Amino acid sequence: MAITISGTTGVAGVDGSASAPSVVGSDSNSGVYFGADTIKFSTGGTERLEITNSGVSGGGKILQVVNGIQTAAVSRTTSSGDWGSIMNSPAYSVTRSGTKSLVLVTAYVSTSNDTGRYGLRLYRWSSTDAYETLTYGDAASSRTPANMASNQQSTVQFLPASFVYLDTHGKAAGTNIQYNLYTSGETSDTIYLNRTDADTDTASVYRTTSTITVMEVDA
Repeated sequence: MAITISGTTGVAGVDGSASAPSVVGSDSNSGVYFGADTIKFSTGGTERLEITNSGVSGGGKILQVVNGIQTAAVSRTTSSGDWGSIMNSPAYSVTRSGTKSLVLVTAYVSTSNDTGRYGLRLYRWSSTDAYETLTYGDAASSRTPANMASNQQSTVQFLPASFVYLDTHGKAAGTNIQYNLYTSGETSDTIYLNRTDADTDTASVYRTTSTITVMEVDA
């Protein structure tokens, strides 16, 4: 590797790469390397941190946050075993900005229904793929996998449900990625958000909110 020593500009060498950094110790694939207006750090041949003229990226930095709040009371009538969207907004989305980013999805929903058991699933859509179901409970014979499930015991009961999901989506930078909440019931059923089944018009009966927060995380 050629090294240039200048009394004006200092010491200069090659830029290097993640697998062969230009500044290393005894480990040849861990060290510092360079790009245009960029200093990068790697370990084990993989980039871990990048400093550009815009700041620091890597190490779990939050790149963007989209917070969707459902304030209206909404409902969806189901038939046995079907799945469909219940949120008023069609989806909560981010357009991927990082080259190595993940998406952290958190949800808190206030639910009820008029009869029996029901389930909830998180679905993902992107500008390169149709809706995809994400990780949920393991299949077990005739049982229905879901992210969350509830069993209504009273027409005046709220059943809060919450989950956190880190999506290692593998989509390219610039891809729009959307998330939506789907529901299904065991019978012909009406599932509600932000209200009870009875929803009696009295001060002792409440209306609530449900939220989905989508965060792009630089991995």
